Amino acid sequence: MSQFELTSSSVYGHGQDDIDKYGPQNGMDGILLPTIGPTGVSEVGAPYFQSGDNDLLPWIQIDYGCITSVSIVMITAHFSPVDNIANDEVTLRIHVGNSPSLNGETSNNQVCATHNGPIAPKTFEVLECNQIFAGQYVVIQQHSPGLVINDLIIFTTEHFGQGRHVI
Repeated sequence: MSQFELTSSSVYGHGQDDIDKYGPQNGMDGILLPTIGPTGVSEVGAPYFQSGDNDLLPWIQIDYGCITSVSIVMITAHFSPVDNIANDEVTLRIHVGNSPSLNGETSNNQVCATHNGPIAPKTFEVLECNQIFAGQYVVIQQHSPGLVINDLIIFTTEHFGQGRHVI
């Protein structure tokens, strides 16, 4: 049983097969950088999280089940698996707090870090909080359609003493 739960605002496609391939659980599968073949399809079949096509403010949420102190969030390879191109302009906000995201509402939680601009394919984007934020929920929200995350690594204060949480 997992020590945290992942949810999202939407999932690409329809039905259980698409949830298995593109659901939020794939943000914690430990496969950090899938190999993309010439057709734009992952050669190893690595799953990833992808929001629904019509979701204008997509988000993925981690519920730790208890208060956790967050210091750094790393996101891998934010790109379009179909086109294998980087998203030129991405605005991401990392929210940390004790209120779950309901319908994209994250205003009760503090903004830990923000990213504006491109994220290169097959790289980690490191979003460092300007201070340590404590909360039960970590929400990564994109302020444009098409959130794609291959994997997340969230460093907590426990990271510096006991280990890291890879989600």
